[in-house]
Amino acid sequence: MLGYTNCEIVTSVVTVPMSVSPDPGSPPVRPDTAPRLLTVAAADYSGSDSMTAETRQRDAGSRTDERTNRADEATETVGRLRRGLEGGALATFVMTAHRLPVTRSLPPTAEFWSMVVGGTPRDHPVAALVLHFAYGIAAGGVFAALFPRRSSVHVDEAEYGTPDRSREVSTTVAGLLYGAVLSVVGEYVVLGALLRTDPDDRFVFHVGHVLYGITLGAWVGTRTRPET
Repeated sequence: MLGYTNCEIVTSVVTVPMSVSPDPGSPPVRPDTAPRLLTVAAADYSGSDSMTAETRQRDAGSRTDERTNRADEATETVGRLRRGLEGGALATFVMTAHRLPVTRSLPPTAEFWSMVVGGTPRDHPVAALVLHFAYGIAAGGVFAALFPRRSSVHVDEAEYGTPDRSREVSTTVAGLLYGAVLSVVGEYVVLGALLRTDPDDRFVFHVGHVLYGITLGAWVGTRTRPET
């Protein structure tokens, strides 16, 4: 066989460099380049896994921030409503302290309660005052709920600093207007349409609601801090 022995033929066949082609449609890959390709592929896979972990961590951080923001908004809303209810109670007290000695009569809630249970308005002083304060406190909560979302209501000056003076003035003016609106609604809806009465203390009725609005606005305004 052309001067070669069988052993030499086998050796020649074994030592011939061969190409590896994992895919018939792809170019052949030599054995000496295959380890380098595997190393690159492993590095790409490791980098992709690292990016996936970073993405998961970033998404988890975003969800945590979102939950924190929702909790802060809920806390701020509760605080704002609480200040409104407190201001409504104080403002109702001021309005009642003005009305009782001036008119020497109970609030219109006395007439309302007498329509429900019978008797005369003077028969139900306690129920009249309870309903009167309940109405005033609830109206204070509504006033606080009308505030913009980006205002925070706090009390501790050591922690939150002094109030915003311009906000104090604007909130007090808003409270005055709010009280005037309540007064008009009370005259035409509560006294006129519901109770069908024409009180002779109409002027004192309006003055009392203006005092209510000023007190409510000043209370909430002095406890409002701009959000930082």
